[in-house]
Amino acid sequence: MRIGIVTTHLPPVMGGIEVHCENLAVTLAKLGHDVVLYGSLEPWQDMSVAAEHREPNLEIRRVPANAHAWLRRPSRLRNLRSRLRADHEVRPFDILHAHQLYPVGVAASVLARQLGTSLVITEHGSILEDQRTWWKRMLIRCAVRHATAVITASQELASTAAAAGVPVDLIHSMPNAIIPEQFDAPDGGGSTRRRLKERSEDFVAVTVRRLYPKNGVQYALRAVPQCVERIPNFRLVVVGDGPQRPELERLVKELQIEENVRFFGALPNTEILPLMREADVGVFPSLAEATSIAALEFMAVGTPVVASKVGGLPEIIHDGETGFLFDIGFTASRYDDPGLPAWAIANLVDALVRASRANLQAMGSKAKGIVRERFSWDVYAHQLEKLYREAS
Repeated sequence: MRIGIVTTHLPPVMGGIEVHCENLAVTLAKLGHDVVLYGSLEPWQDMSVAAEHREPNLEIRRVPANAHAWLRRPSRLRNLRSRLRADHEVRPFDILHAHQLYPVGVAASVLARQLGTSLVITEHGSILEDQRTWWKRMLIRCAVRHATAVITASQELASTAAAAGVPVDLIHSMPNAIIPEQFDAPDGGGSTRRRLKERSEDFVAVTVRRLYPKNGVQYALRAVPQCVERIPNFRLVVVGDGPQRPELERLVKELQIEENVRFFGALPNTEILPLMREADVGVFPSLAEATSIAALEFMAVGTPVVASKVGGLPEIIHDGETGFLFDIGFTASRYDDPGLPAWAIANLVDALVRASRANLQAMGSKAKGIVRERFSWDVYAHQLEKLYREAS
């Protein structure tokens, strides 16, 4: 089967969607499909990276976009359409698989109709905001008229898509996946432990997040003073970067917790995975979440996760068995920061205290097994191939 996967950004731009699309393309290629992955050529990248080959039957196409911010999206979509159409004329696609209903799904729907090919769309989360705008809802309904399946990364997104006008019979809820085998290789954890823990008795929580308000790192920081009172030698390590970082660093000074918090900034995956493995727990105080790839990665290396009961997090974490869930007052994802009350932060502290007293090794082992059983790309690809066959 010849499959065109269409998204916006590609690695080295890193985020859940970028990782998902790259792993999807690699997995399908290894299963014997001919795959072309389309995304942006970023302004800082040279044209020499416009075509890459990772697997024998996988090609990666990067298309340029206008440097001016207000022209970037329309020019990117126009160039994606042109490149897809040209490739289809040489070797026709059986399936186009677009990522996000708006705007990529809208553009892919028009193109699939013109080319006479089947269309599958995966929604990763932007519909939570897009469905609030009437004209985006209208475009989303147009996008799915030609789609044979709409995949959502959580049950919450499935419900939101239905409310936005996507026919229920098109919707398939499939939590995102990872490649568990990538997390089994030894990584020199001893040296990382010395970097992560000053003393062997330290209890270290690690959060791996883009620093945006919806990821809730500000609340992990606000929980630190109470954690220090209740957990000897508590430390919080923040991995990641983003526009919120200066605000978070000011908050650390305001709370006088400089001795208990470390910012590691953005790191390559080769450095993040040892930190995940050496952490006592991963922390996800999210205000919005579909399937958290980072949470699954913590679980895959055998590290339990402490997370809010929001969005798709309860679908991947079993409270008290593979991690700890805490209530923040709402369960529907929201991208604005409403300001959590003191009792919600106290719930996070309680969850971290529970973790500090638990058999984390046993919980981590169970989490690792569940990831391999339910959230591996082998499982995901089997379900996806079935949808592709039905679509074509």
